[in-house]
Amino acid sequence: MIWQAWRGEVHQIGDPSNPMPRTVSYEVGYEQALRDAYLLRVGGYYKDSSLQPKTVWYQSIDAEVSYNRSEPYNYSDTRGLEFSLSKNMGALRGYLNYTYSVRTQGNFGWGSQYENDVTQAEYERTASDHYQIKPVAEPFASANLEYVAPKSMGPLADFRVTLNGGWRAGRHFTWVGPSGATIPGVNNNIQMRDFFFLNARLSKNFNLGGSRVMVFADVQNLLNLKYMYFSPYNPSGGPFESIPTSTDWDNYMTSLHMPTEFWEEVDDNEMTYNNISGDDRPGAFRERDVAFVPIEIVATTSDIENFAADLTTLPTLIQTGHVLYYANDTGLFYLWDGTNFGPASGSFVDDVKKDKAYIDMPNEWHRTFLNPRTISIGVRVSF
Repeated sequence: MIWQAWRGEVHQIGDPSNPMPRTVSYEVGYEQALRDAYLLRVGGYYKDSSLQPKTVWYQSIDAEVSYNRSEPYNYSDTRGLEFSLSKNMGALRGYLNYTYSVRTQGNFGWGSQYENDVTQAEYERTASDHYQIKPVAEPFASANLEYVAPKSMGPLADFRVTLNGGWRAGRHFTWVGPSGATIPGVNNNIQMRDFFFLNARLSKNFNLGGSRVMVFADVQNLLNLKYMYFSPYNPSGGPFESIPTSTDWDNYMTSLHMPTEFWEEVDDNEMTYNNISGDDRPGAFRERDVAFVPIEIVATTSDIENFAADLTTLPTLIQTGHVLYYANDTGLFYLWDGTNFGPASGSFVDDVKKDKAYIDMPNEWHRTFLNPRTISIGVRVSF
């Protein structure tokens, strides 16, 4: 496979001589019937995957020729425990499942190969893409509950109400600061928001002339929960602006008040930006009807005092309304309302935090939330 970019140059090359990826998996389990109505399953599994493809960047000494090539350098292993309880009879039936899964992955070899020895040596000195990524827990759960009206209910017999829901722990990824900053040895330090969903179905079956007819109504996202849809490994593919000069993704991430636990592996002198501690995880958002109140972090209170003495020294912002300034050394907030500058009231700061008015949302709002509540009505005929 050869992928050419829009100007005709080769961008990516496949290698048909690469070995096939290999997976070795094991699974063991135990099942037990309970009270002749329930089935309990407990299982454990392990999967080892090797020789998985990874793209490696190649560049000639004059940088005139460069391309990606697929190499069998990636490996991963997944292990976990699974518990499930199900009931398949009676008017009330369904299942409950919980899976605790841990995944480790890494790469053999370098992610880039430069013909220029100096460039290659500098890359190898700072590269971290060959490090093994620390084990990450990826637990998830799902449940299905169905009520089936018994025959004794006459015309309502076989009327069904089904609820299907689930939860998945937030995905882990590496981010230590804007502009693609890296810190050797730090990986998977950030965790996104957990994901929940709940769907519903109402249905009724009829027998008509030898055919079985089902009338149903499906409700997706019953609670109308809102989630930002983006991949932390390719944020430009979601609601964030994808032009090369855009800082949309970095602006969003640095505006979050993330937990201090995300930075446990980072020394204070390694921090690439100042983070205000809080409980935000990527995926946290500001409602569209909430006015944006940016928080500018200033190193010391003395800097704040200098601003107050000469308002012309305030950083120039696009924002013309309220702006909060946070003194990193004391944790105090100061407010610029477009005319006056001084200490911010505690109630105003509390409102800004409660409404998450400080979050710098993606510029492309129309691509931010892609799963509104939807209702579908249909008829199914089985002959």
